Amino acid sequence: MEAGDYGLRIHPHGVALRSDRRVRGITDDGVEFTFALASGGGLRSSVRGFSRASRRNLAMKAANAGGQFSGLLTLTYHGVAREGEAEEARNLRIARRAKVDLNRFLATLRRPLGRYLWVLEFQKRGVVHFHVLCEHIVERARVSLAWCRATGELGDLDAMRHSAQVDPVRSEMAARSYVGRYLGKVDQKALPPGVARAGRWWGCSRGLRLVVVDEVLTCEAGSDATNPAGVRTVRVLRRWLSRQLGWKFRGGSFVSWGDGLVPRLLQALRELRGFYGPSLPWEAVAAGIERGEVAR
Repeated sequence: MEAGDYGLRIHPHGVALRSDRRVRGITDDGVEFTFALASGGGLRSSVRGFSRASRRNLAMKAANAGGQFSGLLTLTYHGVAREGEAEEARNLRIARRAKVDLNRFLATLRRPLGRYLWVLEFQKRGVVHFHVLCEHIVERARVSLAWCRATGELGDLDAMRHSAQVDPVRSEMAARSYVGRYLGKVDQKALPPGVARAGRWWGCSRGLRLVVVDEVLTCEAGSDATNPAGVRTVRVLRRWLSRQLGWKFRGGSFVSWGDGLVPRLLQALRELRGFYGPSLPWEAVAAGIERGEVAR
């Protein structure tokens, strides 16, 4: 499947189903028709909270990104209030500059860190800190220097000593779960006094891509023709997944954290391919029908 195609994608620890949301049928006169369902519109408001979709995307990225993570960084502001500055004003000042400072830090260490995934969090005292899951271990002194330079706290000895923490990843799946599931909880994302919005709650390097184990194409992007074998296969798998999950799975994505669902799904897909045939583009199926190689 290419970008923009429709169908089912199976990841090592998750599933994503992209439907083209088109309705097809035959009128009473025997005329085939196709039309697209309108999606919701309206103006998008600024990001205030950590939305369900963003949490789901974070979990999917953390669980299924390629590569192997070796380090977990925790980057914290000392956050000393300026003279006469209220707590709310301090929280807002740091929140406004936090993403710029993080970008400065990552620009300095992007190559040593390798691929990375970061998540924002607010401490109980209202100050921002970041968790960064990274591909390579970088020594703490270097991380601390780069972070304090980015935040303008080089002259703060306490910040130099305590603002950066580097922990080795001992369990790959535990670290991914911590970042994608624990840090993605709603109760971890309460905005502190003085901060009305946080912008993006997480991000990653450009090279951090999802691993695809298998996929079923139902319709190519920009095409009105569907893949009959792919449509039938996805329809059956969607019903199967709904029974396994205990709720009706219509589309979107979800993460399966080591519960054995994905291996069972792959086995079901292999059996369906043996029954319905391969997931071929419609043009190939039509040509096979004309030659008598594929049953209608």
